[in-house]
Amino acid sequence: MNDPHLNDVEPDARFEKGVEHEVEAIVGKRIHKGRVQYKCKWRWHPLSSASWEDESDVLCKQLVQDYENRDVGSDLRFDDAPFPPLYAIVRVRHCKELNREYTVKVAKLDKDGIQLHYLKEPTRTKRSKKESLVGMKSAISLADFLRFYQWERERDEYEDERGAEG
Repeated sequence: MNDPHLNDVEPDARFEKGVEHEVEAIVGKRIHKGRVQYKCKWRWHPLSSASWEDESDVLCKQLVQDYENRDVGSDLRFDDAPFPPLYAIVRVRHCKELNREYTVKVAKLDKDGIQLHYLKEPTRTKRSKKESLVGMKSAISLADFLRFYQWERERDEYEDERGAEG
């Protein structure tokens, strides 16, 4: 514990109490007990762990502004929906493997669950001896998908080129 080599080492701020988590998106708004609250989707956490936060506690003003400026009559945006649409190609991460991102196609989506068809090798931060899932299908209950997975739309090269031109 009292190693003299560690005297100059500063503690990592991520392990300090009261660390603020990063908000990825604002996905809802309500008035609760007379106060405005926003539903915050936290980065690296599934949508099911989103929480209601008082307006004064939400520090990401740009995300709040983006939420307020959306089309009022529109349905949930693609990325805000709890589940990806049927036949969509998306990237998914399991909450225990955040460094591993899989590209999958939603092969089935109904009350019994969601079936994912793995399309590409996952991105990795280090070598892993896990066998490849490419070509395999995985069935997951809807409750488990909400609880343990996060997903986002897979952007194709055509869309990226269009965005660069505009």
